[in-house]
Amino acid sequence: MHVAYRRLFVRTKRREKKDYTGGCSLFRPANALSSSVSRNLTEVTCQVPVRDESRKFVVMILIVVLIAGGMVCTRLLYKQFVSLRRHLDSADWTILAAMVISLPTVAVTIFGLVAHGMGKDLWGVSPGDLVAFGLSFYVIQVLYVLLMGVVKISLTLFYLSIFAGVGIRRLFWATVGFHALFTLGFTVGIIFQCV
Repeated sequence: MHVAYRRLFVRTKRREKKDYTGGCSLFRPANALSSSVSRNLTEVTCQVPVRDESRKFVVMILIVVLIAGGMVCTRLLYKQFVSLRRHLDSADWTILAAMVISLPTVAVTIFGLVAHGMGKDLWGVSPGDLVAFGLSFYVIQVLYVLLMGVVKISLTLFYLSIFAGVGIRRLFWATVGFHALFTLGFTVGIIFQCV
């Protein structure tokens, strides 16, 4: 029974292999780089248009950044000029730091990742753009971890301003410390991942 199952499984797997080139394949690649070159040659020869969804991605990023930035700016202006206390607390300064970190994150995403192939078919991206994409992706990993850590710390500091109990405040301060160490550890780990 086990042998029959394996034969059926192997036959099913063989049938599942599809020819995505529409029968217009030039040669079979040996590795990932030659696979990309092979796919590029095949698709160019067969005159298949390169899909490009990068414009939609950029529009989405800009909309989210403008809405989030507007909300944060509204909160900070309200706290500074309209509220009874008329000053920014630690949660506000931390979310402002997150906004500062988000600006290079958006810039690297648009001018690094999108400019070098994000949203396009891989076979339509040149090898030079793939290298630039990889470098931009490395930078965005570091910025993303920093940004998420600062946002988590900001939210925890906001909770500190809401809750007055001694036990819960200790828990929140421990959470701030955990997020700070977590962010530092992962940032160092990402920076030195290739060492």
